[in-house]
Amino acid sequence: MFKSRNDYRSAWDRAYQSDPPIPLNIDVELCSVCNLECKMCWWGSKEFDEDMRQPDFDGQPKKRFMPTSLALKIIDECASIGVPALKFNFRGESTLHKDFSKIIAYAKSLDCFHDLLVNTNAVCKDHAIDGLMAATKTMVSLDSLSPDTYPIIRRGGDLSRAIQIIWELKKRNHPNLWVRRVICKDNKDEKFVQEVKKLFGDDTLVS
Repeated sequence: MFKSRNDYRSAWDRAYQSDPPIPLNIDVELCSVCNLECKMCWWGSKEFDEDMRQPDFDGQPKKRFMPTSLALKIIDECASIGVPALKFNFRGESTLHKDFSKIIAYAKSLDCFHDLLVNTNAVCKDHAIDGLMAATKTMVSLDSLSPDTYPIIRRGGDLSRAIQIIWELKKRNHPNLWVRRVICKDNKDEKFVQEVKKLFGDDTLVS
């Protein structure tokens, strides 16, 4: 339906005026689980955590992983109607899914999606790296390069591991890798852009 990425992005620009004939993006939440409790995120909220411990509408835990077969089925259905983009995150950290790389690689293999997006904290296992590479855009939420500030914001995180993953993605020449932060009182005075580019190179995309 959208023969080029420009066609698809133009549809985004028009969407506030007229509904597109099909969804322009589908969020695929591979897991409603996270390995961090960032202070600005719902996972850092005691109330949210308590709610997530309650049974869902089907009696199953709200904290869970999407069956791989269901993820592949969703991808196939999106491909069949021409959905141009998939985003593999919502509440959870998608790289925790045991078949994360398999799922992203499958979507890429269909060669019909203009965008496959992943947002990650990059505190992930080696098995997830291939999946991050398969994404057309990988966004690493880092927030700070300071060993003192990072754990205050990214509670439960591992700065050295996140840096290692970013370096690995750069070494493999990821085509669209972003390092970004949420600006808050703990990091607002840091020269984040300059520090990221100093560490990873001037060609690093920073948000």
